[in-house]
Amino acid sequence: MTSTLTCGLLLMKLATASPNTLPYVEEIAKYKDKDLMVIISIESSFDADAYNPSEDAVGLAQMRSIATKEVKRVYKLDIPRKPYTWNVLGAWMFLKHLKKTYRNNMRKVIIAYNCGSSCLVKKKLPKTTRNYLRKFKHRRKVCK
Repeated sequence: MTSTLTCGLLLMKLATASPNTLPYVEEIAKYKDKDLMVIISIESSFDADAYNPSEDAVGLAQMRSIATKEVKRVYKLDIPRKPYTWNVLGAWMFLKHLKKTYRNNMRKVIIAYNCGSSCLVKKKLPKTTRNYLRKFKHRRKVCK
């Protein structure tokens, strides 16, 4: 079993992340959550300045405003989506919430993180979400 930091270093290589991202990987490792590390490697390749305007997603974890609102509702905590430390904290709390909601069914958790809870009732997942699930499974194995 690899440590969360070792997992992050392996994922940096896999995600072809810049060496400048090491401080972010070290920060993420403090949460001791390999699933969070995997998600961030997929979402941003550890780029704290990542921004997707079509999804209104920002930062390392590509937190969307809707996810930020959910963290605020569940934890009664106002988490800004930037700077990166808050972005990671918000993503970690959102991931914890999803794991609890879906009883650690990681397939459901990852679908909800990537596509939203409404995607869980669709007969067919969007192609981007199917690809995301494949990436998550592959990268999670790297960290075992």
